[in-house]
Amino acid sequence: MEVDAQRLEARLPAPYRTELEATATGCSFVVGAPTWDDLAWHLLSVSRDLNTALILPTGPEADAFRQALGRISRQATSVAQGRPPEAT
Repeated sequence: MEVDAQRLEARLPAPYRTELEATATGCSFVVGAPTWDDLAWHLLSVSRDLNTALILPTGPEADAFRQALGRISRQATSVAQGRPPEAT
């Protein structure tokens, strides 16, 4: 994330993150949650609250996270347009 490590530390509970370290452009960390959807919801909320973008590495884990974001996006779009949510 492109956010100060101290701000992220204050917003993202320790059980969800480890290896938090400052970088030249913000901070990096390792995260976890019971499911990919839980993780996506939580990090979207943190990203919104801190007004910063998520930057994901490449790899299978990032792909699973992106798929969870896609499910959330489709559901939010359905609700916003007054349609029933799509089956997942």
